[in-house]
Amino acid sequence: MEPRVWISLVVFAIASAILILLVIPTQANMLNKAEVGEPIDPATKGRLHSITGLYSIAWLIVLALMIIKPG
Repeated sequence: MEPRVWISLVVFAIASAILILLVIPTQANMLNKAEVGEPIDPATKGRLHSITGLYSIAWLIVLALMIIKPG
């Protein structure tokens, strides 16, 4: 396999880890607080925005590596 495929697989694994370990638990925590009526901490919102931004960038890298072929 070409190096770009291996790199995209690694970035995909990193993106999956970000989603499973950071995004989903943070969203679940925020949803639980919203259901109970507790205010959501602005720092938690900012953290979630940052994490989802990293997740999106990882997917853009995978997309670019899979579409752009060298040579």
